[in-house]
Order: sequence, then structure tokens, then C-alpha cells
Amino acid sequence: MANILNCPAPGCPFRFDGSLVPVNAVIACPQCGLQFTLSTLIAAAAPAGDSRAPRRVKARTAQGRVSNQGFLIAAVVVGLVALGLGGFFLMATLFGWFVKVELPVAPRSAGAKFESYGVTIPSPPAPWAKDDATRTSFGSNLLVYKREKPDGWIAYEARKVEYAAKATELKPKMMERLKKQFAELDESLEPTDATLMGFPAQKYEFGGVYKATGVSCRGEVYACVTKNFMYWMYAWWQKDDFTDTLSVDFMRQELAFNGGASLTVKAKPAEKTFRSRSGVYQLSDTEGLWTLQPDPTLQDAQADLFLKGVGKNPATNRAGSEKANLAVVILKPDGSAKEQALAHILKNYTPGAEIAELTQPSDAEAPSTGEVAVADHVARLALTYPGSESSANMLIVYSVLEVSGRRILAYADTPLTQKGYWDQRLMLIVGSLAASQ
Repeated sequence: MANILNCPAPGCPFRFDGSLVPVNAVIACPQCGLQFTLSTLIAAAAPAGDSRAPRRVKARTAQGRVSNQGFLIAAVVVGLVALGLGGFFLMATLFGWFVKVELPVAPRSAGAKFESYGVTIPSPPAPWAKDDATRTSFGSNLLVYKREKPDGWIAYEARKVEYAAKATELKPKMMERLKKQFAELDESLEPTDATLMGFPAQKYEFGGVYKATGVSCRGEVYACVTKNFMYWMYAWWQKDDFTDTLSVDFMRQELAFNGGASLTVKAKPAEKTFRSRSGVYQLSDTEGLWTLQPDPTLQDAQADLFLKGVGKNPATNRAGSEKANLAVVILKPDGSAKEQALAHILKNYTPGAEIAELTQPSDAEAPSTGEVAVADHVARLALTYPGSESSANMLIVYSVLEVSGRRILAYADTPLTQKGYWDQRLMLIVGSLAASQ
């Protein structure tokens, strides 16, 4: 049977069914917050003259006392429960009752490691994937990744040299790469400071038409040097249509240098200067590879100077196995300097060669002084003899200088099989041809 009672707080409208509450339970009114016991409330509501009806003041005092007792009891109960739970967890840990549950984590790839260049390249998140076709066309010696819709590419390139690499070498090589791949390229690119693999780096932003697709693109290049290594990271995408720059940044940040090979920079040899007997011109040997020969005509019947170069085979590290020759001829100017130089050079070699002028930058080993850029006054030829042994084919590097009404021709040769060692070294010394000081 329902026993509808009012909250004892003056003015509180809350009513509840007393038959549903134990007599000695402590009740908190959900409307006004007053705490009381049901027995107190029943006593206060008893008819006048009922011996069970204490005065109202006493009821409130009893209510306050019971409330305090309830609070103490609750505090003790909470403490006992906490103590019990602590003991339970301690025992469970000691006896291994718990089973360790780990949320599944997607495995992370260690990336591709290139030990010869001391670098590890991260594996990018989807939708990036390896792109070997672009790696070949772009000329990357490491890796290229591509994503589609929107299209984007990331290419890595590295170079190892036998000297302490210089930051000034980064931009020329970068520009060579970009010019091959992009038309309408802005060539006045200026670097901003950045980092790559934890090293100070140069960052370039560029725009141009990607020749492989004919689409306008924009992109970034990060470049740095450490020890005898140079690194480039190229990233480009369709102009105004790329949304995954976070992946590009991830791949730059995750690119890791593994230490690479240690570099011992050898003491630079004393530079030698070779001058003509007439004092008209001079050549500079910065690597100490060249020696003066007493009879210039052994190389060229009209030669004024004859030098022999002896290098070291990079594969066997054996000195004396790489050889080259250099002659200097003083000519009376006659027509085009280039045509006169070619006519004089070719008459000193076996006829029947196929002649090709090399116009691309050299990918040969760099001298100890650093890589040599192709200069306008230095030209390179490849002479090949069809059907002959490869040792008959020749690499020729030459330069022409006009001094005091005379035409100075310096040309050097080596077997084409030794191009990897001599190409840049021949450009270095032939390019040093200058008026005598």
C-alpha cells in the first residue's frame, strides 16, 4: 500500500512513496538535497497526542545526528572497498591473473637501406608506391615513389665522392636534374634554410612543366652534404591539385643517415703550373697527376708542350693503371677556332672513327678538388671505331685560347674505357688553360 509522504524541508514540493523505502534508511531529497530518515519523517507526521511524536526540533536534531553517522559509515565502507580492491590487484599482478591485452598496431616498415650511400629511405603510407619507370627516366640512383589522383612524385638521389663534399655543389647538380625534367623552369631559384636527416640543408621551391606528362607542376627540393656524401630529395605534384603534402613532409623527416663510410681527406698536393717555353700560356695541375715530358713532338709533331698523366684505378686502387696524354699546340689563327682545332686534333688519330660531341654533364668520378662543371670553352669528343677493340676508342677533351694574335690549342686523350676516371680530370686541367701570368 502506498504511503505518500512530503519532504520535511519547508517549502519543498517533493513527494515520495514511503512504502518503498526502509524505515531506517537515510534519504536525500533529489529536489532540495535535505538528508533525513524515514522513521523521523513518520514520527513528525504522526497525529497530535501520539506518544511516538517527538517535538519537531528533536526530529531535526536526530536527523542531523543520523546524517553524520551515515557519512562516517559511508567513508569507512569506501575505505574498506578501496583497500580490498588494492589487495586484489596486488595479488593478481603477483600471480599473473591478468592477461595483457594490446591494441593492434599496423606494422611499420623499416624502409629501404642503401649501405653504399649510408642512408635509409622510409616506406611511405598509402597511396604512395614505388615507381621504377620514373626512377629510370628521372635518373634517380635510389628510389622514386608516386601517388595518383592527385598525382605526385618523390625522388631520392645520392652521390658519394672521394673528398669532403661541399654545399656549393648541391645547386648546380640540382639544376641539371630539374632542367632535364621540367620545361619553363625558373632558373633563379633561391634557397631557404631547412634540415634533412638532421643536417643543415637547402630548400628550393620550383615550378615548371613536367616533360613526362606535359602538366604544370610545382615542387620542392631538399639538399644537404655530410662527409663525402651529397643527398637530394625531390618532390613535385600537379599545380594547385595536391593534398598530401603531409606525406611529403613525413618522408623528408623519416629519411635517415646511417653514418656511411668514414672519410679521411688526404692532404692536398702542391699545385703545379706548366708554362710554355715562350711564356704565352700556362696550365695548372691541382692533383699532382701530370709530369712534363722532354720531347713534345712524341705526342704531336707541332706540340709546344707534352704532359703525361698517371692516375689510380678506383676499382683496384692500383696506381699507374690509368693513363692520359696532353699536348699544347700554338697555331696561327685560320677561320673558325673550333673547326681549326678539330681538324688539327683528328689528323693525329686513326681515320675512320665515328665522332660524337659529348654535351651532357659528366657523371665520372670527381677530382679531389670537387666536381668540374662543363664550361663553354671546354669540349669533349668520343671517337669510336666500329668493329675494333674497345681499347681503340678514345675520349678527347680540348680547349682553345686566343692570346696575342695566336691560337693556343690544348687537348688531352685517354682510352674511352677509362672515361670514368679521367673525364672530369681532363676537363679540370684542359679548362685551366690561360694566358701566362
